[in-house]
Amino acid sequence: MEQKSTVVSLGVIHSNPSSTEGVLEIMDSLHKSVPTVGGKPYPILCCGDGLSVERMVHCREARLNGSTPALRFEGLVEAPQEFHKDMVLLQDTMNLLFAQSSVSSRGTLSNLKWFFNHKSLKKEVKANVQHAWDFIEFVTSAYITLCAATMRGLDNVDQTPEGYPDEAEEQLQWLDNLAQHVVDLVWMPPPQDDIKRVALTKWARKRTTSILFALVKKKRMSKWCNAATTCAVPLGSTCLAQFHHWIP
Repeated sequence: MEQKSTVVSLGVIHSNPSSTEGVLEIMDSLHKSVPTVGGKPYPILCCGDGLSVERMVHCREARLNGSTPALRFEGLVEAPQEFHKDMVLLQDTMNLLFAQSSVSSRGTLSNLKWFFNHKSLKKEVKANVQHAWDFIEFVTSAYITLCAATMRGLDNVDQTPEGYPDEAEEQLQWLDNLAQHVVDLVWMPPPQDDIKRVALTKWARKRTTSILFALVKKKRMSKWCNAATTCAVPLGSTCLAQFHHWIP
């Protein structure tokens, strides 16, 4: 980060990003710029808004049985842009912790909204993104400070904790230890179901397409899937691009 980045324009791709065919063409074009290491694509982030990322995921799934890493888009890693990711995380936080019915319960987000005069705050984050961000940041900082003060037996933030060192280096170490204790206390591990779902999806993507064909091979006649040029499925069967989710 000490040196200025070199920015290279990849040009304009004349494809429709709202269609599956267009997104496939766009991803094919972008993959040509992916570097290779040891003969394999070096994965790089491919950012977009939430809907664009969803389309890229679907196109990747449609190319699961591609014959080369480039056809399988192994060099592109779909990722939402920071602004959209922040909105998703904020909305999840509001859905989990904010309820109008808890306005009379001391310390809840709804109660703090009115107590500290955040009256224009709405639960729908996209209607007031900056206000929601400021409010969550304010509440988080306040609760972390309250937690640290309680752990050190303080009645207010102006008190000096017992055993607080005099030397600057020792003070930094003291604060670092306190921060670690706070994180250990309040950190919420991600839901195990989400971890298992990600692990199963990653495992399924590595499975060979011969297993997928064995699972759905019930009829001799086949037709080409509209989602990709490399996906053939029996008539009346589920598309292979989606079938991998069902593998036990």
